[in-house]
Amino acid sequence: MTFKVFKKLYYLIVFLTICSCNNQPTNTDNGKGQAIDTIVPEEKPISEMTMEEIEQTPRFKAKMRELAPVYAKYKVEFKMLCGKWRRCSTNREKIQFIHENEYYVGELFDVDISTVSKAENLFVTHPNEFLYAMELKLKARACRELAEENYSKAMELRYSE
Repeated sequence: MTFKVFKKLYYLIVFLTICSCNNQPTNTDNGKGQAIDTIVPEEKPISEMTMEEIEQTPRFKAKMRELAPVYAKYKVEFKMLCGKWRRCSTNREKIQFIHENEYYVGELFDVDISTVSKAENLFVTHPNEFLYAMELKLKARACRELAEENYSKAMELRYSE
């Protein structure tokens, strides 16, 4: 099912985020004239964090709050489509539903419901797994955006001198 693909994508993006360049502000003087190079204790470097620790960081939580309306919109749309599918009692109604919504579902969720069995599998058999995959996709998007910000800051610092 597609949730396995999204889960792998999520783990890949988390891995890339962990491996991304982390340019935290540093203290260069300890007040005694001695130079020190330590990371400001507000947050440990992303490269040393586990996936669970990244998910608990304020930056990740803020990004998830920013993306929450997107998830909510997709979840509502999916639940409405599930309800419409369940109201189809005959094969003729199910085929009509597929013809009316196949393109829309493909564009919105990037899944194929071209046959009754595929639609049944998505809307009845595995709807919770699909919602979980959507959540993982959202987390992957948040991690990707954080990684982009980290790389952007790293490039700015690299070429600012």
